[in-house]
Amino acid sequence: EVIPLAQEREAWGRLLGAEGDASRTLRATLEAQYERESSLRAVLEKWEQQEMYERRQLSTVQEEEWRILNREVHFGREVIMQQFGLRLRQETEARHAFEKRFLMKDEVRDR
Repeated sequence: EVIPLAQEREAWGRLLGAEGDASRTLRATLEAQYERESSLRAVLEKWEQQEMYERRQLSTVQEEEWRILNREVHFGREVIMQQFGLRLRQETEARHAFEKRFLMKDEVRDR
């Protein structure tokens, strides 16, 4: 059976039109997918930047806490040493006073 030329042209036109529609649909789908991926990449990059910022902030806070802790330990040591020195002086002075009184009693007794 021979297909008339007009019908053949019409069939080719429909086929090419359908291919064109499919190509445009595919291109639009690919562009939308690319835009979604770009958007997701931008969000991911923003999250990574935020995470790096938070890590730097945490590191800064940890360093400051460490400095404060070391300062408090050093200050605590100083206070303990000052208190020990004061107690040692007080005990030494009390001992000297006792020895002086004891010696005075000996002198009084020996007279």
